[in-house]
Amino acid sequence: MNVPQSRRENARRHRSSRGDGAAVGIVRGLARPAGGRDPAATGRGLLIGRVGEPADIAAAYLYLMREGFSTGAIIQLDGGHILA
Repeated sequence: MNVPQSRRENARRHRSSRGDGAAVGIVRGLARPAGGRDPAATGRGLLIGRVGEPADIAAAYLYLMREGFSTGAIIQLDGGHILA
């Protein structure tokens, strides 16, 4: 891959800015599912069988902060909603 010299230099200067993140689904206590459905009922319909907990999201962000090799990674945290 032929990356222009200016982009490589910019990436080297900003190594701590990797742009990782998470695509978060329904998390208990943060929002109600669309249509006012009960979060527990929504969770039973997910592949994991439950809605997310704040600790699930925190663990994913801690992983991304500690892991030093990913660049631009987006972790899907939706309990399988996208597949259900």
